[in-house]
Amino acid sequence: MDPPKRMPTVDAPLSKTPMNRFVYIMALVATAIAAFYAYRISQFYHSWKTPLTSNTSLGGVEEHIRALADAFGVPAGDLASAIAEAVRDHVPPASLLSVAAKETGSLVQSLVGQEPTATAGYVGQVVGGLVDDL
Repeated sequence: MDPPKRMPTVDAPLSKTPMNRFVYIMALVATAIAAFYAYRISQFYHSWKTPLTSNTSLGGVEEHIRALADAFGVPAGDLASAIAEAVRDHVPPASLLSVAAKETGSLVQSLVGQEPTATAGYVGQVVGGLVDDL
């Protein structure tokens, strides 16, 4: 049986690296990580500050309501009157006024009008039932 061989001695990692170089590298890595997270946080907050009217380049609010009503297979007026109260409750008045200034259609006017509109038809019954259950 052969005698066990001695393992060569190995220096510890970074033992030959000067301390100032190590500090600079760590500062560079920390700065890169901080810059990455600052960028991600700014992108996150920018997505929350997108105004309601930014989608008007794809079509106005009224066109979106009509498309949604077509997808549901209900009249657009019924859909607009059914969601009008929820829109007025959850959208700030200043935003409603800015939408009303840019959009002049009858559906948008029912959304931003001050007096509540009566919900009619099948959509009104469904939304009324959902509100009553809450």
